[in-house]
Amino acid sequence: MLLLIYKIVYAQLLNPASINLSMKIILYFFAIVSISYTSCAQAKYGVVKTQAFYREVAPGAMSADDRGNQQNIVDTVYSIFLEIKPIKTTVWKKAWVGSRSYKVLSTIMSTPHIAGMKKDSMEKIIISTQRKNQLLQLNLEKSMAEPIPAKFKTSVSPKAILLQGVQNGKTVYMSIKTMKQVRGQENE
Repeated sequence: MLLLIYKIVYAQLLNPASINLSMKIILYFFAIVSISYTSCAQAKYGVVKTQAFYREVAPGAMSADDRGNQQNIVDTVYSIFLEIKPIKTTVWKKAWVGSRSYKVLSTIMSTPHIAGMKKDSMEKIIISTQRKNQLLQLNLEKSMAEPIPAKFKTSVSPKAILLQGVQNGKTVYMSIKTMKQVRGQENE
């Protein structure tokens, strides 16, 4: 639909003599409305862009079983970065990765921000925002086991992150489908 409107507007701009003034006004109105509608659709819950990362960390001292065999204990740390519009506020409270539940700790970060390093190189991952937007970092902290809401059990991938928040007194959900593995800054 939008593509058709753009084609008509473009065709009319190339041949302005074939259209009267009222038709021009109507076409320009629909073009402006459609552009503003699509730009608002990108900012669900005030979120403009999402980036999720995880890193696997091992404790400093390796644990061993009764026979002295080392046990590989690896913990996964999740960080989510949301580029947000400062006028819309959603307070993110809980998250699920697969079936595991987490408490969300949020912090406004200054930009540009280094999220970590690419897993296979020394290249830093730097996150920036558009002017007037803010960068919100969400760190996931393990919490008491809480089941994923029933309506999301089948629709959310086991490797996706489901966020639960509150906006204007209503509970809202947002799914982040992809995560990238990073190395932490302590490995530099």
